[in-house]
Amino acid sequence: MKSIRVVFALALLAAPVNADERLQIRVGGIRQFAPADMLVQAIVERSADNRAIEVVAESDDFYRSSMMQLDGERAPRVMSVSFSQMPAGAYDVTVQVLAADGKVLASANRLVRLW
Repeated sequence: MKSIRVVFALALLAAPVNADERLQIRVGGIRQFAPADMLVQAIVERSADNRAIEVVAESDDFYRSSMMQLDGERAPRVMSVSFSQMPAGAYDVTVQVLAADGKVLASANRLVRLW
């Protein structure tokens, strides 16, 4: 399982971020059947304004989130968050890049269904 995550992470590093896109997300490392582990990876365009990233996985019956500080242009381009033992449901996975004042600089989301 660990080698699959490494290959997945390396593939993300090779994926370009277009000049007009500040944020891309990938959701992987999951099995189709719950309880499952969900790996959310965000590819963030570097900017001096980037101060935090928030990752949320939300269904009708379950909510999990994580927030990490970013160091502007010195922050890693790829950020990863793992949510473990997620119960069955349709999850709206949202990632937001935030400025120092809390303003949303970029947002992206994916729908993930676990049975």
